[in-house]
Amino acid sequence: MMPSFLSTNQGIDNALATPSSNKTIPNKNIDCAGSNAVMSKGICIENAFSRASVGSIKNGAAFLTIKNMNIEVDNLIGAKTPIADRAELHTHLNKNGVMKMRRLDSIFLPSKGLLSMQPGGNHIMLLGLKSSLKKGDSFCLTLIFEKAGEITCNVSIGEIDAMHSPAAT
Repeated sequence: MMPSFLSTNQGIDNALATPSSNKTIPNKNIDCAGSNAVMSKGICIENAFSRASVGSIKNGAAFLTIKNMNIEVDNLIGAKTPIADRAELHTHLNKNGVMKMRRLDSIFLPSKGLLSMQPGGNHIMLLGLKSSLKKGDSFCLTLIFEKAGEITCNVSIGEIDAMHSPAAT
């Protein structure tokens, strides 16, 4: 029997972030079967993607879905990748009608919950890219959880304006 995933409107461990930027799916029975799915320590990471670089821009972002199949909550506390100088947890905020990006210290992952990191919301910011992100390529990204530790996934690089993993189409 698959676990029932619960919704949460709380989930960002940062005073600057709004709960609406943490997208969750309420009361769904979900398994770990998306594209590029990786399951480890009760955490499923799937549909990981990034957008191809524009020109010589040295920053990028990674988007993915995280499912916590454990009965205990966890926190995503960091990320790392060999393709960038550093990776940070970020979100977008609407401040007086202007969208601004903010760094997050952590992102809450509820028990049997789902976190969708998408363009315009929570994401992994890739700072100081060592080379351009090219459509069709992929790279390794390690997510760091407070309880589950480090889990590495493969990130597919899609179009410049991709809204989902190219492997999911």
